[in-house]
Amino acid sequence: DWTLRDVLFGSLWFLALFQIIPLPFVLPFAVAGTESELFFGASLVAGMGADIGLIVVAVFFTFRKYGGGWARLGLHAPTWWTLWWGLGAFVAAFALAAAYGGIIDWFDIGALRSQCDDQIPNEVLDSTVLMAITGVIVIGFAPVCEEVFFRGFIFPGMAKGWGVVAAIFISGLVFSAGHISLALHKTLVPILIIGAVFAAVYYKSGNIFSTMLAHLLFNTIAFVG
Repeated sequence: DWTLRDVLFGSLWFLALFQIIPLPFVLPFAVAGTESELFFGASLVAGMGADIGLIVVAVFFTFRKYGGGWARLGLHAPTWWTLWWGLGAFVAAFALAAAYGGIIDWFDIGALRSQCDDQIPNEVLDSTVLMAITGVIVIGFAPVCEEVFFRGFIFPGMAKGWGVVAAIFISGLVFSAGHISLALHKTLVPILIIGAVFAAVYYKSGNIFSTMLAHLLFNTIAFVG
């Protein structure tokens, strides 16, 4: 029942939760230096809170506002088909993202070639503690919270207003833009591809657990690699 208007306001809530509300918690740690372990640790903890905020926004603008329950966000009992859809989404997203990377390498477009530290700063990569926290976020929080928000909430609202095909790509773009980094020009297209694949698979499977599984597998391989 939710509309494009709900999606717009939900997205604005997301921006507030992701960028504004965590600031009072993070800024006091800046006195230790914005490249200190304390500052990055506080930022990561704030990021966990922002991920939980995604669930809160999706819940408020769906069944809390229009009635129903978790099934409205795609959380149905998983079946074997859910597993196969999830594996298919993972393979398709991984293959297409790799193909994009291959094209960038083939034409030697250095400005668009992504590196490991494009989303994870070197200061985090060099810290065992910070990498452990990052692993919890990337593998434990992101696949659940982001799928509920971007696929369970954003995609259906867009599909209702613009149609399924347009919603697949636009929700993928929103998903990519949501992964804010200084290297957005490098990560925008590959994350858009992943988001579009996940949206298409969610539409076909009707079960958010399929894309949660694909997201978890993708993030796990990216994190370990």
